[in-house]
Amino acid sequence: MVVLIRADSPEEAYQYAMALGAESEMTYENPARKKVAFIFRGLRDLSVIHGELEHGTEISYYEEALEEAAIQSYICPRHELSVFAPATRSEGPDYSSREVLEKLYETYPHLKPADWRD
Repeated sequence: MVVLIRADSPEEAYQYAMALGAESEMTYENPARKKVAFIFRGLRDLSVIHGELEHGTEISYYEEALEEAAIQSYICPRHELSVFAPATRSEGPDYSSREVLEKLYETYPHLKPADWRD
């Protein structure tokens, strides 16, 4: 997960990030009635964004010396960029919330799948 933190110093950013991480912990039941638990384990990175968040603002930067062939291997055609990929279900565990889906199906019963178990 990547989130934005507004802070006036690295220490303040760290404290906010740790607090948000702890607050993001949750446990709930998925549609198969299995327990799902999100547990905050720590930060992978904490970076500075220089400038205002607006169109064209650089969010992340990474520099590496590469040969041209390696550079070309990193460049994806437009149709392979994740923003254009169709939404697909994860092959892993179902992290969806049964409670949220129940409310959705109450409001929009036509969306309820035939195999939904009440």
